[in-house]
Amino acid sequence: MMMVYLSIIGLILLVTCPVYYCRMTRAYADEVRRLEHQVAQLTVTKEELDFEVAGLVAQEDELNKQKLSLIEVDPSLPTLGSAGGRKYKNPEAYLLSVGTITAEDIQKAQKFKQGSKSPYNLGEILVMMDTISPAELSFAKSKVRD
Repeated sequence: MMMVYLSIIGLILLVTCPVYYCRMTRAYADEVRRLEHQVAQLTVTKEELDFEVAGLVAQEDELNKQKLSLIEVDPSLPTLGSAGGRKYKNPEAYLLSVGTITAEDIQKAQKFKQGSKSPYNLGEILVMMDTISPAELSFAKSKVRD
């Protein structure tokens, strides 16, 4: 009787092991196909993003060229800071942007400085010319430091 049970168990093992093996290999093959498909999708996405990055880099280069040409035309123009707010190169740029002084006022101060060989900066010359008050200059200097 024991021999019958052992032969039945052996027969069951002979049938179930190959079935289990086939199912496992099929599952592994399905997983490999799924992963290969996912890799292909990610490759396409990467190529699209690389193309987009190349376009953005070209656009950034063009904008930097435009920025440099604008700065060459008028060096007193304010620049954009990294925090999102404006950062100004000097107090005169701040005063010009808020409308306290005009470009003509800056030109007059520059002509005066060049003509008189004055050691003072443009902000102090604007104060001496009564274009702005000392308080306005101090406030503009604090805006430049921020």
